[in-house]
This record gives sequence, C-alpha cells and structure tokens, in this order.
Amino acid sequence: MDYYGLSIIVCILLLAGLSFHIRNDLLGFLWILLCFKKTNNYETDISQLNEPWKVQAYMNYYFKYIRDEIPEDEWKTPKKTWDDGYGDCEDHALFSNECLKYDYDTYIFCVYTKNTGHATCLIKIKNKWITIGTYGYKEYNHKSYDKLAMEFFDDWIVYTIYDKNMNHVETIVGGVI
Repeated sequence: MDYYGLSIIVCILLLAGLSFHIRNDLLGFLWILLCFKKTNNYETDISQLNEPWKVQAYMNYYFKYIRDEIPEDEWKTPKKTWDDGYGDCEDHALFSNECLKYDYDTYIFCVYTKNTGHATCLIKIKNKWITIGTYGYKEYNHKSYDKLAMEFFDDWIVYTIYDKNMNHVETIVGGVI
C-alpha cells in the first residue's frame, strides 16, 4: 500500500471519531505493517524513525517491556536495546532520544517516588510536551516540570532531567516527601 492508501485510512479513522490515543496507536500499527521496512542494520532502522509517533509505533511493535532485576538497574545503550528487542522504561527512553535527538529538542525525564521510578523521552514541540516510551505517546500542555511529574506519580519526590546528550540539566526535590 502506498501513502495514498494510508491517507484514505487516516481520513476514515478521523471521521470515525476514535480517541486520540487509539487513533495514534492504530496509525502507528498500520505504518509498521504497510510502510516501515525493518532491516538487520541499526543505523538504517533508526534513520526511518524520524517522528515521535513512528518511534513509539516501532517500540510498541518490536520491543518487549522487561523490567531490570532489582537491585541492578542497567541503562542499556540504544543499540543494545535494539539488538535485544526488549528493555525497561529508561531503555525505551534512551532509544527514543537516539532516534529523535537530531531533529527535535529531546530530554530524558526521570521521576521517582519512595518506591519506584519512571523514565521517558520528553520532546518539546512548540508550546507542548510529548512523551514517548513504555507509557505510550502522550501530549501535554503543562508549563512546569512539576505538573508533568504528577502525570506519572502523584507522590513524586524527585525528578531529574538530562539533555539529548545525557548531560544533567537539573534535579528537583519536592513533590510529596
């Protein structure tokens, strides 16, 4: 199927009034099936993943979520996650960042509570934030990182932000202590 056929499907889905997230998941799945050409070459594959929704669709289809064994929390390289075909939240976040960091303003956003934590790839596009990773593709209009942290955990106590090159940007302690 070509892009014309895919555009017809997109129009039908829009007219059907599906929710935003269901529509994005379905479009991503169709793109993987009809347009994406998976290879055995890491660089070739990630070069095709140049939009946040494409990266999310790829991870949904080709990666399994497997949590690291406690107490070891391995932050794998994007290439290792691609090779393995699985990872946990920070592995998905790092893979997403690697695919998008040359075309987008990307960050790794890590939120922690007393008992758990989560990492996601955070993308700034105009006046909104997009997160992609193990929680899916989501858009937010929040102006503060605190409100974004609340989207993951009401009882967050600290969050840390890294830039696209994994340089520490800031750590905020607050939330529920």
